[in-house]
Amino acid sequence: MDVLLLTNNLMGSSRVSGVVRGHGLSIQVARQAAAAGGQAARAVVVDLELPIDLSAVDEALAGSEAERIAFGPHVDEARLEAARQAGWQVLTRGQFDAQLPELAARWAAAPA
Repeated sequence: MDVLLLTNNLMGSSRVSGVVRGHGLSIQVARQAAAAGGQAARAVVVDLELPIDLSAVDEALAGSEAERIAFGPHVDEARLEAARQAGWQVLTRGQFDAQLPELAARWAAAPA
């Protein structure tokens, strides 16, 4: 698996999956932090609307070099800031949507 997307948004995950697969990458969509355990991913993307503890995701990713991105609604400033303080790259939902093709291209170019 190249990209792990943690979300409970079926419409959003379908769109993200399409873009990621369009760059020749595999993607797994899950709803729990445990899905990150034992996986060698290039990127882990967390939808902050999913009630998830980022520290649990970090723990599951221990030793992983995966790029860590969290995104959420721009109005949810507290959750975005908490993710930033936890050391995650943070984007608003709009920024993530706009940058997804560029992100997927970067992940595709990264060593497996």
